[in-house]
Amino acid sequence: MFEIILCVAILFFVLVFFYKQTTDQFHILQVEADKISTVKELLTEKNPIVIRGMGIPKILTPEVLAATPRLHGMPLSPTLRLGDLLGAPTEVPQLDVALRKQLASEVGLSVWAEHSLLPVFLGSNPSWFLNMDSQAFIGSVGMEKSVAYSTLVYPTNGTFMCSIALESAEKYLPKSWKGKFISDLTLGDTPLLREIQFIDVVLRPGHILHIPPHWIYSVKS
Repeated sequence: MFEIILCVAILFFVLVFFYKQTTDQFHILQVEADKISTVKELLTEKNPIVIRGMGIPKILTPEVLAATPRLHGMPLSPTLRLGDLLGAPTEVPQLDVALRKQLASEVGLSVWAEHSLLPVFLGSNPSWFLNMDSQAFIGSVGMEKSVAYSTLVYPTNGTFMCSIALESAEKYLPKSWKGKFISDLTLGDTPLLREIQFIDVVLRPGHILHIPPHWIYSVKS
């Protein structure tokens, strides 16, 4: 199990375009890669979308990281470096935002996304009003709130469980909910646990999950 958790990376793209989400109910939409032209229209429904069969990008995989020696010294924690992890997989703590962005920058994630992913996802319509933020994760990601027009979670290796909930669930969460996992919450964490409505989405390499803005999500390997 630890090998799956640690020999894994997620491409995380954020198209920063803030607006308020008002949906109170939701369901998961699914689209095959050959129908991706319909995604732009589906975005208006403000529901999560799974885009299947997009293929596995080669930019951020254990093999690519192992073949990039300059990254092996990158510290993932005070006692763990990336090279150590690649040589002997072990449990990885959650990476902070600065480290996620650094790793994304080192592997050229934004450049790859701009030329290989966004044209497919957004089509030919101009996107000059969008800023893109890219982050690279290794392992799991505790609860965060999406703040972008579109947050795309794109696994490159391993299987993940992405738990998603509407912003309205925040009032039922414990005060210190960030970094925790929705599916792991107990009555000891919050007495209003039964009021939290969420959906678990299984993500495998080659599939993308679009998360609308202002949703709460966690990703667990």
